[in-house]
Amino acid sequence: MPSMVNPTGKHRRKRRHHGEGTVILRRDHWRARTWVAVVPYLDESGRRREMWLSAASREEAERGRADRGGDGVSDWYILGPDHEPVASTVEEWSAWLGQGFPMTKRVANDNIGDTTVSTVFLGVDHNWGDGPPILFETMVFGGDHDEWQWRYHTWDEAAQGHAAVVAAVKGEGLWPDGR
Repeated sequence: MPSMVNPTGKHRRKRRHHGEGTVILRRDHWRARTWVAVVPYLDESGRRREMWLSAASREEAERGRADRGGDGVSDWYILGPDHEPVASTVEEWSAWLGQGFPMTKRVANDNIGDTTVSTVFLGVDHNWGDGPPILFETMVFGGDHDEWQWRYHTWDEAAQGHAAVVAAVKGEGLWPDGR
């Protein structure tokens, strides 16, 4: 597909969108997952956007692009009223994200000195179809353990993992994975 001319010359050349989605082999082969599935969706204002999902193989990227609609598995989830993940379409997920990031999407957040421990609902399955969806993440920001992370399947697992990480940062317990 031909590139569109960028009249300002300030930024990289614009390209046309990928229609109903496509699969691309990236040229930067240093990546562990060189294939990417481009999945179009509409944001909360109705503008067309693209989500790029990394994949290890062309087949995995094709499955991601197909939105897993036919096999009953979803990559996108929203939180139900009791913190239960609910499978959704990419359009429902996009509209839900457009509501902002209210506290109902945050499991916990603690500041310990110069370190912040944050646990949130991700909304996208980070297991990529290889078992139960991984939808929650705890990350450490700042301090000696900056950017350490752990991921979980359920809200309750995430809350327990968050508490363990907070205890470890305080020096009162072990890291969840034994680091």
